[in-house]
Amino acid sequence: MVNNGIVVFISGRGSNLNAIINAVNDGVIKYPISAVVSDRYCEGIEISRKNKLNTLIIDHKKFKSKLSFEKELIKKIKPLNPNLIVLAGFMQILSISFIKEFKSKIINIHPSLLPSFKGLNTHARAKEAGVLIHGCTIHFVNEGIDSGKIIAQGATSISKKFSESEIEKKILNIEHILYPKVIAKLLDNEININEHNIILCYD
Repeated sequence: MVNNGIVVFISGRGSNLNAIINAVNDGVIKYPISAVVSDRYCEGIEISRKNKLNTLIIDHKKFKSKLSFEKELIKKIKPLNPNLIVLAGFMQILSISFIKEFKSKIINIHPSLLPSFKGLNTHARAKEAGVLIHGCTIHFVNEGIDSGKIIAQGATSISKKFSESEIEKKILNIEHILYPKVIAKLLDNEININEHNIILCYD
């Protein structure tokens, strides 16, 4: 078991997890992945297992309450003493109690340029609104929904002519570049969150 590394939380296909794994393997991220944690069985689990990572499935449906589910998460994660908890498509809203356990150590990536389009269905809403610039945001997690302090953003141009799947693909390409880069810089103390955000634009 590897301590003081990164713990990645997933719920889905694991494309950002895969990008993070590649960055660790390439030496871009200098800290190991201590564990991959999922709240359900999903495609990302197979990516984790294929890379022989410590893989934990903590099925939220098997717990009577959110509190008991989070107690189990804390029980499994706290001994790892992670430097960073990375939410990568994790479909649970963490409580303030959980966040306090890992104060200033939890980050998330959201598929919009926050504070616009918080929550779900961001690409459909951006398309409907007719925005010309869309993107993703990396932020610290707080008790609100997609409302934590912004660390970095990546942006690209879109139009109403794009399908939702085309927009999703374009934004995911940015996420896979930006998330590992920001994780590396945070762990190396190269980002001062009190200064201007990192904004990367892709056409």
